[in-house]
Amino acid sequence: MASTDIPQDTQDGLDHTMVRFVHHEDGTPLGFIAIHRGTKEHPAFGATRVFEYPTVTAASNDALRLGRLMSYKNAFASTRYGGGKGVILMTREDQENPDRRARLLARYAQEVNKLGGAFVTGADVGVNMDDVRLLRAHSPYIVGISRDPVFHTVRGVLAALRAALQVRFADTDMSKYSYSILGAGKVGWGIIAHLSQAGARHIIASDIDPAVLERLRSEYPDVLLVSPEELLHAPVDVFVPCAMGGILNTETIAHLQAKVIVGAANNQLADLSIGDRLHSSQVLYVPDYVANGGGVMSVINEYEQHSDEALDEKVGAIEQTVLQILKTSAQEDIPPHRIADRIAEERIASLFPRLS
Repeated sequence: MASTDIPQDTQDGLDHTMVRFVHHEDGTPLGFIAIHRGTKEHPAFGATRVFEYPTVTAASNDALRLGRLMSYKNAFASTRYGGGKGVILMTREDQENPDRRARLLARYAQEVNKLGGAFVTGADVGVNMDDVRLLRAHSPYIVGISRDPVFHTVRGVLAALRAALQVRFADTDMSKYSYSILGAGKVGWGIIAHLSQAGARHIIASDIDPAVLERLRSEYPDVLLVSPEELLHAPVDVFVPCAMGGILNTETIAHLQAKVIVGAANNQLADLSIGDRLHSSQVLYVPDYVANGGGVMSVINEYEQHSDEALDEKVGAIEQTVLQILKTSAQEDIPPHRIADRIAEERIASLFPRLS
């Protein structure tokens, strides 16, 4: 892995082809662009997130893990592209200062341009549509302008949910089940809205932002709002993680009562052994990068200039993809995340044979 000023402990075992250190004009850290697999002919697709990371190492770790995950996600969304990720370290003060925010985003876009099209990016956590438009004004390698990828991320998660309900309960009627949704950001909110409109039997939600909770309380009074800790102990049928990664770990799975886990958060498993333990406990876990692939399908569709109908068909096919993974898992008695990883790694190796 080629890298520049990246802490050594972020490099172990992640096998990236390139990591670019993004810096302020004075040389202090601004962020990272991690390309797991990608060339100018087959660009790395992966969104950019803005976050107040506690350390530079935390930011680089996030970029590397998410970059690798995007290769797996893109292997299911499209066989033509690799995976990458951008992260921008931005304090809360910088995020809330329009001029400062704009300057930092413009600086980041300059670094994207230096890659010459090997990295194509858009909006992730902390990046809104105004940010995307600003980035696009500075770089041609920004996508997610003509379509909102969040809408298709929500559609994909719901398609994956239907498949999971079919396999676990033999009934896809979402109104019959209870749900806990951790994280009511753009995607989590969309899932809450859909489940509420579908007449879900019981919905529990949590978010760390008081303003989001207040809005939920106003718009969805039937949704029970609890702390994240309470939510993770809730007796529900389906757990829907839509916040940051690593939520499924030794401590949290000891308390989870859900029989199905399917959500939009990236890197939900703290490590692969957690997925193995869920499988042994007969908890049906849908691999995150398959369930949440609708967003990247949307931006790839925009990049390739295909029709809305083609995109709708592709996102809808997530249901059948998840069904096949879960059925293979049951037949081979291998956890679903292991099945998905195997498929993704085969596709990645066929596209980037000298890099895999």
